[in-house]
Amino acid sequence: LPPVRIIRVGILVALIAAAVIGVLWVTEVVPASEIGGVATKTFGSIAIIFAAAFAWRAVRGRTSVLDETDQPVP
Repeated sequence: LPPVRIIRVGILVALIAAAVIGVLWVTEVVPASEIGGVATKTFGSIAIIFAAAFAWRAVRGRTSVLDETDQPVP
């Protein structure tokens, strides 16, 4: 995925997470006093996942490099 696409996916995930937290708060599944902790843990988890995705992209390098030993099959 290009970096711009990963950023767009991250924004979409954050919006969905915010909507879910909002619904849980409005329906009083999560009390108002605990909303900060829930939001911190949720967005922290999302940030860790996307940081791992960026790190993985940096470590794996290019995947479209052809091997020079590959020969066409007759």
